[in-house]
Amino acid sequence: MAQIKRYANRKLYHSEGGCYVSLEDVAGMVRRGEDVRVVEHASGRDITTLILLQALVAEEKRLGELLPGVVLTHLLQNGEETLASLRARMLAAFDPQRQFEEELRARLARLVERGDLGQAEGARLAEMLLRAGGEAEPPGEPLPGADLAGLSRQVAELEQELQRLKDRSGD
Repeated sequence: MAQIKRYANRKLYHSEGGCYVSLEDVAGMVRRGEDVRVVEHASGRDITTLILLQALVAEEKRLGELLPGVVLTHLLQNGEETLASLRARMLAAFDPQRQFEEELRARLARLVERGDLGQAEGARLAEMLLRAGGEAEPPGEPLPGADLAGLSRQVAELEQELQRLKDRSGD
């Protein structure tokens, strides 16, 4: 992982390369698939996200309208709620397996809270469904787009299983 330090004078120093780098250099590293971590030299605080956003702004200046103005206006007007929603959507697009697992766990937790499912039964069902869906992929790896259909099938199967359990508990 490329370690970059930002000094008080706002210069970025690539520790392993032994040289100063620009925002464009950082963007190039990311494009080449390198993992980049940027920290403030004085505090050690991770500022990678801030530097990547600055690199995007530099790209915007150079290339013009990467993001339509209406999108940026909406983000600023609606604040944290919209940013949280945008973050969730972006994670879903780039890491659908993680998004699927989080949604599955959240839905099962709601069913347990409502009393439609017991705690142990919810945990067993989550384990069973996650194990069945995750055997082919290493944990944390995004699924290829073709596997989204499989995720949709798993969600439908989960809904059917939950309905079956709810119907059975109502007897």
